[in-house]
Amino acid sequence: MMYLGIDGGIKGAMVLIDSDAAILGSWKMPLNAVKKVDPILILKLLGVIEQFSFDRMEDIRVGVERLLSLPSDTNEVGMAVDGLYRAKTPADREGFYDRIKRALKKTDGRVGTMTMGINWGYVVAAIVAKGWRYDTWSPRTWQAEMHRGVDAPRSTAKQRSALVASRLWPDEDWRFERMRKPHDGKIDAALIAEYTRRQYVSSR
Repeated sequence: MMYLGIDGGIKGAMVLIDSDAAILGSWKMPLNAVKKVDPILILKLLGVIEQFSFDRMEDIRVGVERLLSLPSDTNEVGMAVDGLYRAKTPADREGFYDRIKRALKKTDGRVGTMTMGINWGYVVAAIVAKGWRYDTWSPRTWQAEMHRGVDAPRSTAKQRSALVASRLWPDEDWRFERMRKPHDGKIDAALIAEYTRRQYVSSR
């Protein structure tokens, strides 16, 4: 069995791992000329990924990050507020105040939320067209498992994900071609794939 993790946003990615959690391939979310998620390009990309299953004669199980149609990143707000209540020093409290401010600024608006929904629908429709089994995971669900044991209370969810990914795959380059910084979507997609693998293995 192989596991495909998908962060379906415009800045998202797909990562394919095998049953031992080794990364087989990674791809940026395909966009068209006007930087929108393209359903035809998604189908073509899934065709490329499907070749891995043909070559290895293994099925693919997909994990997709669930869409949260919210006006702001309430997950991040909630975690920051929880941390604020638990903070023991003024310096710690100041760090959580900054996190709350940053999270509240991440407003999508009605048009942005609709675009997110359309893009997510393209991804899921392409998976269904391939006949692959898939699960959808909320960010809070997969992060709670994958971030377990990370002792970095003042870090953001993205920073914790990067830390976990570097521990799980220490030799992996998290950049795509011509990028200077690690790609957040690639990191999240890899962790979603690994979370999906763990859920499947534990259910057998």
